[in-house]
Amino acid sequence: RNGDILAMATYTSYDLNSPYEPHTEELKSEWNTMDSQAKSIALQSMWRNKAVSDTYEPGSVFKTVTASAALQEGIVTNIGLGQKIGVTKYYEYLRKFGLFSKTGIKLPGEANSIFVKEEKAGPVELATISFGQRFEITPLQMITAVSSIANNGVYIKPRIVRSVQNSVTGEITDMPIETGEQIISIGIS
Repeated sequence: RNGDILAMATYTSYDLNSPYEPHTEELKSEWNTMDSQAKSIALQSMWRNKAVSDTYEPGSVFKTVTASAALQEGIVTNIGLGQKIGVTKYYEYLRKFGLFSKTGIKLPGEANSIFVKEEKAGPVELATISFGQRFEITPLQMITAVSSIANNGVYIKPRIVRSVQNSVTGEITDMPIETGEQIISIGIS
C-alpha cells in the first residue's frame, strides 16, 4: 500500500568479493580469449539488475491488467475483452497503469517498455497485447501495475528506500509515498 519494494533478486548473481572475475563456468572458459571490450560488456551484463533493466514478454500474468480494465468499463463477457475495450481506451489504461513510462525508481539503469504504437495497433495486435504477448515490459513495471489493482485501483510509485538517516545528526527523513491517479474503482481491499 506504500510502494515499498520489500525484496528484489536476480539470478544468476556474482560474487561481491570478486566482482571483476567471471562467475559462470561458460564465462570462465572464454575469459582469457576475450578482448577488454568483450570483458567489459560481460561484466556489465553480470552486474545488471534484471528486474529494473531488462524487459520481457509477460504472458498470462498480464491478463490481470486486461481484466481490470474490462471490469472497470463494465464489458465483461467470456471472450474477446481486448477487442471490446478497443485500442484507444485500452492504450489509455496501459498509460494509466504506468506501462508506457519508467517507474522512476531510484535505481540505475531502469529500462522502459516496448509496445507497438497505438496508431499501428490493429485487431490482431490488440488481441495479443490483451493476453500479454508482442510487447515487453520490465518485471518492476508489471508488479507496479498489479500492485495498483491490489491498492484499490490507485497507482503507487515503487520506492526502494523508506527513509534516510543523517549519519552526523541522526535526523531521519522519510521518503514520500508517491501516488498517481485512480486507475480503476474495483480494486481489492
